[in-house]
Amino acid sequence: MADIVDSMFAEDRLDLLQERAALARAQRIKVERDNQIAIERKMIPQEEVEAAFTELKTVIDYTF
Repeated sequence: MADIVDSMFAEDRLDLLQERAALARAQRIKVERDNQIAIERKMIPQEEVEAAFTELKTVIDYTF
């Protein structure tokens, strides 16, 4: 009887570990995706930054 209970406990424990592993993989994938999005958002070409700054400076110069 004890062997049956031990076996059931081991199966439940294995199921729990597999669920945790799946959750950990999903979280890792989400973090990797979020990091990639953050990197892509930061990758603005220098020319675009300079053009936007020049345009903003022109607007400020004409406004004030």
